[in-house]
Amino acid sequence: MKKKDKLNGYQVVKEGEIYYIDEFPNFPNQNKKSKEVFQSVERIILNEKFIWFPTKFNITERVVLLTEDTEEYFSISGIKKLIEKDKYLFINTNTFFKIKISFIDNKTELKIIYYTIDDEKGLINCYSFDMLLNIIFINYKIKQFTPRRVDFLTNVFKLNMKEIRQIPILPVQWLNFDENGDLLEFKNIKIVED
Repeated sequence: MKKKDKLNGYQVVKEGEIYYIDEFPNFPNQNKKSKEVFQSVERIILNEKFIWFPTKFNITERVVLLTEDTEEYFSISGIKKLIEKDKYLFINTNTFFKIKISFIDNKTELKIIYYTIDDEKGLINCYSFDMLLNIIFINYKIKQFTPRRVDFLTNVFKLNMKEIRQIPILPVQWLNFDENGDLLEFKNIKIVED
């Protein structure tokens, strides 16, 4: 059964164990209100594992440029394949990630940004939760999905633009492993797939 509430002016729908925001903007930085709501969601997700402040962390990025050889990665299932390839770097760590899609000099770029908490060898100091949320926040160019670009990505590379348009609003996600070192399912990505 669906239950509706309001949060910062947005309609929040609860369906079973899942909460989602009805008619959320296309980008978390579309306005101040959307940024606040988006960061509230990320705070909840990050609180799944307790982070002590001050803390230190490192950033590792997987960057993929769209070509005929890499187009398979520009989808939710492709992103999961990339994370599967990278997982050996993060076993036995506290690591979360974010996904970014951008268009630089007419090139389409996909980034998976991994944040590994490491109080001993971390290079980035972080003194509070608010500071962490601001460090990991991705400011998007609001008008990056132009009709011409969407047409090109759809017709030339056959990308599923419905999935691609979801990437900017995917919140942070922890890398969780089972006892065999296999990645557990990403709840937030599964919601987009469904």
